[in-house]
Amino acid sequence: MKIKIILALIISTFSFSAFAEVVECYSFNAYPAKAQLFSKHVEEAAGIHSSLGATVGVYNINVGGIGQEIQYCMRWDDLIAWGISKDKIENSSEFQKFSAKVAANPAAEMVSSISGANLDLEAKATLFDKPMAYQVQVWDVPTENAEQVVKNFLEAEKILESLGAQVEIYQEGAGGNGKYHYVLAYDSWAKLAEGFAKIATSEAWATFSASITPGLATVVSTHNGSSIN
Repeated sequence: MKIKIILALIISTFSFSAFAEVVECYSFNAYPAKAQLFSKHVEEAAGIHSSLGATVGVYNINVGGIGQEIQYCMRWDDLIAWGISKDKIENSSEFQKFSAKVAANPAAEMVSSISGANLDLEAKATLFDKPMAYQVQVWDVPTENAEQVVKNFLEAEKILESLGAQVEIYQEGAGGNGKYHYVLAYDSWAKLAEGFAKIATSEAWATFSASITPGLATVVSTHNGSSIN
């Protein structure tokens, strides 16, 4: 059984389509009295990473995070673009100097990191390059139910987007264990509230929800937040 679990994790980690949008998110908590310095570090890192091929988004976790969590996310159009950019970052003298400076005077603690791939092969790295408020559900999906659950996710996406949401679905890679992150994004908190009200009163959503076989997957966590860059 242990060998089967290890193999499942390896397969999940390397099962990304080469054509899917790739994301890496790093979560930080600023040290007391160092929030301003941390903001400067984030701004500088974003400039360097952007120049080396990543699309950078910074997000304030509103509810459901670890402490006063800030997420620093880098995105690439596909796995090939990710690899090329990661080599550039690793070999960048500018980034090496920046990393040494931060290590000498750290302003935050990294509390987690995770990568993922978008199920939508047409999604691009710039899809979140705008102001937004969002909510995420993290789903644990047993392997034997994955095909049906993904079908349900995609059917739900059609309904939710018809009701005004931007929906993106990611599967965890390195740093995770294959869970799915279901993201609903809106232009603002007000639009998010309006969107949730539409979902709650939608006949199409009620009919779809009633059709789902219970117990196929489990929500293990939720959080929401907004962009700050």
